[in-house]
Amino acid sequence: MLEKQFLISSVREHRVVTVIVLLAGLLMTGCATDQMQQDSQARITDFDSSAMCRGCHGKIVDQHEESMHAKAFSNPVFQAQYFRELLPLVQGDADLGKEADRCIACHAPVAFMKNKGHITSPQQVDPKLSGVVCDLCHRIEGFKGIRPGGGNYISTPGERKFGPIRHSEKWHHVYNELQTKSEFCGICHNDVNHNGLEIKSTFAEWKNSVYAERKINCQDCHMNLLGFLSDGKAVFEAGQAAIMTLGPNYKRSKLHTHKFPGAHSKTQIEGALTIGLGLDRTEAAPGEEVALDVHVFNKKVGHSIPSGSAELRILWVELVADVDGKMIHIPVDSSSGEEMYDIAGRGVYDKEILGMDVPEGSRVYRSIFVDKDGKQTLSAYNAAKIVFDNRLKAEEQRSERYHFRVPEDAKGPVTFSARINYLRYPSAFAAALNIEKIEPVSLAGITQELKIK
Repeated sequence: MLEKQFLISSVREHRVVTVIVLLAGLLMTGCATDQMQQDSQARITDFDSSAMCRGCHGKIVDQHEESMHAKAFSNPVFQAQYFRELLPLVQGDADLGKEADRCIACHAPVAFMKNKGHITSPQQVDPKLSGVVCDLCHRIEGFKGIRPGGGNYISTPGERKFGPIRHSEKWHHVYNELQTKSEFCGICHNDVNHNGLEIKSTFAEWKNSVYAERKINCQDCHMNLLGFLSDGKAVFEAGQAAIMTLGPNYKRSKLHTHKFPGAHSKTQIEGALTIGLGLDRTEAAPGEEVALDVHVFNKKVGHSIPSGSAELRILWVELVADVDGKMIHIPVDSSSGEEMYDIAGRGVYDKEILGMDVPEGSRVYRSIFVDKDGKQTLSAYNAAKIVFDNRLKAEEQRSERYHFRVPEDAKGPVTFSARINYLRYPSAFAAALNIEKIEPVSLAGITQELKIK
C-alpha cells in the first residue's frame, strides 16, 4: 500500500515539475500566452489547436491554414459525401460504420480519438481542432500494423513534438525519422474499403514508382518551395522554423512548406504534365488527310495522375482544329465500335457521369470503380471492383494518334491546339450532392500550324 501511494505521489510530482519546466521554457522563449498558462495541465491529455503554435511558428501556421489538411473536415465535398451520403447508410451496417470511422480518422483525427470514431454531427467536431491540426501530425510516432493506411497512426498528446530536423535543442522538439518518409503520408493517403478494395492508392503508386527507387519521398515534392522537383532535386526555403523574442533563433538551411500543394491546388497541377504535338507534314491541300500525334508525359508527379479520389478525377486530351475561324473537335483514333473506357462517350455510363464535361471522342485517363451490381460508382465506399485504370504512372509517356481531313473549302492555314485538361469531379457528382460545380483546369497546351497549298 505504501509503495502504491509513493508511486502515485511520484507521478503527480513529476507531472507538476514537467508543467513548471514547460511553462518556464515557454516564458523564456516568449511563446507563453494566458491561454497556454491556464491550459498547461490540459496539455498533457489534450491536443493543441494549430492557433497555439502561432506564437513562435506564425509563418508555418499561415501556410497550414491555406492547405487542404486544415480544411480536411470543412471541405464541402467531404461534408456532403460523409453526412448526406454515407452516414444514412451506416445504420445496421457494421462494415460501413467502420468505414465511416476511418473517414473521420483522417479528416478530423482529434475528434476521431475523442469520440472513438463515431461522428454523426458536425457539432461533435471542435472548430479549433477541425481538420488535420499541427499537433496531431507532430505527435505521430508510428502506425499500427505492418504498413501505413486507413488512418492507422499512433498519436498521443504531449509537450515534445516530433519533427524532421536534427538539432541539440530538445526541450520541445524530438527528431523522428518517420516524419521524413513517405510512409508518414501513406497513413492517410492509402486506404482499403470494407470490400477489400484499395480505393486510395497514392502511397502505393509512389511505392511502385521510380521515385521510390531513387528515395525521393512525398515531402521532397509536396513540402518544398516549388511544389515540384527542379532538375530532379527538391528546392527548400532557408530561414527560421521558429521566431522567438527570447532564446536562440536557429537558422535552418532546409524549411518545409506546410501548404502541401496537391490536386486541389491550381498552381500545383498546372505544368504537372508536358505535352507535345507532331504533324506528319507541314502543308496539305484541301481534302487531304493529316496524321497527328499528341505526346503526353507525366514528368513531375511521383505517383499516378490523377490520384487521390481516383474514382472522381478525370484527365483528358482535347485536340481541336481552327479552320478559318471555325473550331473542329478531332476525336482520337479508334477502329473499335465496342465499349471503351479510355474514349469519352464510349463508356456505358459516360452520358450519365461525364455528361457535357468532356468532349465526346477525347482520350480519357481515369480509373473506373463499379459496385457489386457492376455499375460505375463515384462512391469509393460502395466500390467492389476496379474494372479499368489507364492513369499515367510516374514518368510514363503516352502517344495518341489522330487523323484530320482538311475541309474542301479551307483557305487559310489550319491551327491545331492540343490541351490536357483536369477535372476534380464531374458535374453530375456535384449535382447529386448539391455542391458547387467546378471548371476544368488546363494542365498543359501546345499549338501547331498547317499551311494550305
